[in-house]
Amino acid sequence: MHLERLRIVAMTGERDGHMGLFPLVSHARPLHLAPIRVWSFPEGMFVLASPERPDLVGTQIVAIEGRPVDEVAALVRPLVTRDNESSLILRLPEFMITGEVLHGLGIAPDAAGVRFTVKRASGERVDANLATLAGPAYWDLIEDVWAPPAAPIVRTPLWLRNPNRTQWFATLDRGRAVYAVYSHATEPTGMFAASLLARARMPKVRRVIVDVRLNGGGDNTSYSPLIEALRNRAVNRRGRLVLVAGRVTFSAGGNFVAEVDAFTRARIVGEAAGGSQHNYGDSELVELEALGWTVYVPPQYVEVLGRPDERVAIEPDVPVQIGAADHFAGRDPVLARAIALR
Repeated sequence: MHLERLRIVAMTGERDGHMGLFPLVSHARPLHLAPIRVWSFPEGMFVLASPERPDLVGTQIVAIEGRPVDEVAALVRPLVTRDNESSLILRLPEFMITGEVLHGLGIAPDAAGVRFTVKRASGERVDANLATLAGPAYWDLIEDVWAPPAAPIVRTPLWLRNPNRTQWFATLDRGRAVYAVYSHATEPTGMFAASLLARARMPKVRRVIVDVRLNGGGDNTSYSPLIEALRNRAVNRRGRLVLVAGRVTFSAGGNFVAEVDAFTRARIVGEAAGGSQHNYGDSELVELEALGWTVYVPPQYVEVLGRPDERVAIEPDVPVQIGAADHFAGRDPVLARAIALR
């Protein structure tokens, strides 16, 4: 693979996560990925899904083709486009299981297969030799390539339920907390905003939690009614409004976080959004016909706040990460912290 093209594209730097040559895109000459879903936790990189080898789910990747995983990550990082460190952490595992990337870096002997060394909960280390799949076939097999798939057997945590619904509510803490999930900026928000206000005005409610951890973007002109609802006195009081964000929060999702941060008294809990508050967006496709690859090129700089902001990420007021042990036990310490804030 012509890795220098990846490296050059990634040199555009921060706020440019819409730019890139992405393994999962339907290229004329497809890229190939090992059939596992990998997620980066504070403890390391773990396998979250492995339809062809279910025994690998829950294992920690410690080496790729005999190279320590941290060493491989350091080699792959310069090839990954990003808005900020949070979006890079999300994307890095995808590139680290791409056969052409590993072969081009001299890590794998070819792109057709990859040898992973994984560590089980018992401490046992085993090698798994996995044949790679073309990007579209990988997408069909893994299905959701953005949200972390819930752990098998255990109860799915609330934030990972209802994956096909973009706006929904739950009542938590014995009726004292309204939990509003806004997972895509692709639909009008007028009815959602009105329902949120009605729920926030109920006598028992003490907290409104808006969770955008799975909001990967859409249309940043679609959420104005929701912003206005969050600015309403029924919601916008110190200690009452909490916004939950994470690495998947991107594009219009990141713009939404920026506006909530700028125009409300919300406290942000979780991780920094993967999308910068201002970024290059509205990508156009550029075909590299000689190579058979498609590159996304964003020509427009999006500045939703109407003023410069030198930050590339809005850091949470209360940083909370989900650890590997939390994920595989079905726990959500981020939401728990949002409920418990005083």
